Amino acid sequence: MSKKFYFRFYPLHHEPLPREAGSGSWHSHETDRVVSALYPSRHLCRSEWYRAKTKKMPIQFHYVYVLRSLKDGLFYIGYSDDLKTRVKDHNAGKSVSTKNRRPLELIFYEAFPSKADALRREAYFKTTKGKVTLRQILREYLV
Repeated sequence: MSKKFYFRFYPLHHEPLPREAGSGSWHSHETDRVVSALYPSRHLCRSEWYRAKTKKMPIQFHYVYVLRSLKDGLFYIGYSDDLKTRVKDHNAGKSVSTKNRRPLELIFYEAFPSKADALRREAYFKTTKGKVTLRQILREYLV
């Protein structure tokens, strides 16, 4: 005999919904009507609600980037949520720290889903050991 799995709603402030004894199907529109009657805020049927809950949300990435000045060859290490716009701002002279070192080229970046991780990596790259690591990563490019 195969096992049957039933989907139940568990609202935070209510008891679990009772399952009808005779319902053998996983998705019953009768149960949807019960859910809609008990919880009017849930206007989706169970399958639509499940699809909406499991739909992947877009991830906001946080970037650590390295710019190289074509004028003096030095690096600039920074952090941004919007990498393309930030690089354009640097090359447009909107950043005080890189305004006199233009033009700049993006030579390296890393993306992180967590802002804290990105800021930690930026702080590491600004240390002496981090600069050595960065030069090791970019050794083929810097030859």
